[in-house]
Amino acid sequence: MEIFMNKELEENVLAYSIDKRMIWMDIRNSITNRTAFSFGQILKALNRKSNRDIKFFITGVGGDFFAALKMIGLIKSSQSKVTIVAHKFVRSACFTMTQAENTKEVLATKDTEFMFHRAIGSTKTNGKKFLRFNRTDHFAMMEWLGLMDGLQAALFINRGTPISKIMGLFYEDATISFQECKQLKLIDGCFDEEELEDIKKDLHNWRHVKG
Repeated sequence: MEIFMNKELEENVLAYSIDKRMIWMDIRNSITNRTAFSFGQILKALNRKSNRDIKFFITGVGGDFFAALKMIGLIKSSQSKVTIVAHKFVRSACFTMTQAENTKEVLATKDTEFMFHRAIGSTKTNGKKFLRFNRTDHFAMMEWLGLMDGLQAALFINRGTPISKIMGLFYEDATISFQECKQLKLIDGCFDEEELEDIKKDLHNWRHVKG
């Protein structure tokens, strides 16, 4: 179990363009239920407008696994096919989200780093220095972590191969490169970095929502 001290963190960036059929998500703090809700509202708005393909740009540190699973489900059920574009780095739940089923394709810029991350339990301290757990509490946490790890692993091996290699990297919490990710068939190809930079410059014109 990890105990995190309270500290000021940057806000996530979640924005979209109806006309461009694009969603931008930069998780600087953590994926939360609010992130999943806002993402669902954005997908609804885009699907109401048209069933043309959507590009979903993702980078970030990860966050709540069950909120990420909700977003994976929303991508899978979207009437518009979604192309996922990873860039800069995708860690933990952000990496897991790139493995959503029913996508058109999964792309990344060549400088992207991908980090596997097994589930970690955390408990709010509410300012208290010590937390007490009994044996039952510890085993209950182990059950939850094992369940989350199994769900994550299933998503990775559903797309990627060889399974033994992927499972080993997952167990090691490994960070891999674009080329390694492509060799493992966890992504389909490359997204042009210059095009990404042009999109970033236009972000201030997009609609921004709380995420």
